Amino acid sequence: VTVRRALRELEAEGLVEVRHGVGTFVADWSRRYDHPTLGSFQAELAARSLGSETRLLGRLRGVRQPEAAEALGRDAAHPLACAHRLRRVEGLPFAVQYSYLPQELAGVIDGLEETGSLYDLLRRVTGRLPVRAEERLRVEPLPAEASRVLEVAPGSQGLWSRRLTRDSLGSPLVYDE
Repeated sequence: VTVRRALRELEAEGLVEVRHGVGTFVADWSRRYDHPTLGSFQAELAARSLGSETRLLGRLRGVRQPEAAEALGRDAAHPLACAHRLRRVEGLPFAVQYSYLPQELAGVIDGLEETGSLYDLLRRVTGRLPVRAEERLRVEPLPAEASRVLEVAPGSQGLWSRRLTRDSLGSPLVYDE
């Protein structure tokens, strides 16, 4: 009875999808964030009294990622700049993140420091304020590289986030996976 009640509540919140005769599955999840200025990963965790650290795994130029390019308002073949980072929470690997910017903002990626905030750097360099984000989460098998970096078995399930952050004018600013 308790489990059924919990599943009904999770379904009402849109967190699970019940397919009668098949089973219960984690639902596709999306969320919108609207703030005067969005906080960085580290600032958000610090507000929750959680320690975090970021390791910059690479600065990439000329990356072809059609979904990111289109989300950023560019042609699917448009080259992008990308910051590849490992996020840790309380010392444990938590997330592998790819932050995509249009190629013309590659200098922002070049200036990103290991402990720095991409949002703060974008504010300083471009004057654009990240204020709104739309995020979709899905449970998917982790790619081999992400499994290795996160120190989990290949093929392990993980949350795959796709997040588009917009500036104060509503223009796309950064696309994260």
